[in-house]
Amino acid sequence: MDDRRWGFAGLDDAEYAQFARSVSSARPSGVERRDDVVVVTLDPDGVSLADDWRARIDPSRLGEEVVVAAARAVAGALAAPVFPPAAPSGVPDLAPWGGSFARLVEDASRDVARFSAAATVAVGRVVERTSAGGHVRGAARHGTVTAVTVDAGWARSAHVRDVEAELLDVLAGLRREAVPEALKHGPSHPATVALQQLAGDPALVARLAGMAP
Repeated sequence: MDDRRWGFAGLDDAEYAQFARSVSSARPSGVERRDDVVVVTLDPDGVSLADDWRARIDPSRLGEEVVVAAARAVAGALAAPVFPPAAPSGVPDLAPWGGSFARLVEDASRDVARFSAAATVAVGRVVERTSAGGHVRGAARHGTVTAVTVDAGWARSAHVRDVEAELLDVLAGLRREAVPEALKHGPSHPATVALQQLAGDPALVARLAGMAP
């Protein structure tokens, strides 16, 4: 597999080509270029159209521009520094596992395996959404917006804010539905949390595992 497609193996060639078009112009989410017809932002979700967008592109091309803008926002977010959350503090009580570090690790491993399997199914499925107004439809796969269709006849005469609102309805909905709430914060079984707490004290882990006195 082409190394450049690492992390996007689930996209077919056409879907990846759309994403790749935006990578060369990636920038932090929300930073606007003068020639952007559409700007998509993440956290919080937002969509803005240039006031003169109809003079710059045919409304039939708006969906394509939104897909590229959404991919650009993702690329910008990926390029931003990420600071991992602090590990839970304190020494966990191993009583639920009979004081056995081995049983704790087994439970945590099963939890991570369940989480990974559920995440693979959730992220791999195709998610589709139609705006409340019915003029915009979209689809996403592997966390990437792969298609947006806009009713060109409506878009030619609708107020720009109304177009933005229906685009946002679809894009924000795709983000919510692509990853269930239960999967957004990682494995959360008590065994996994306890193991995360122990990770902050390697010496204690070594003693519990019988590798140190």
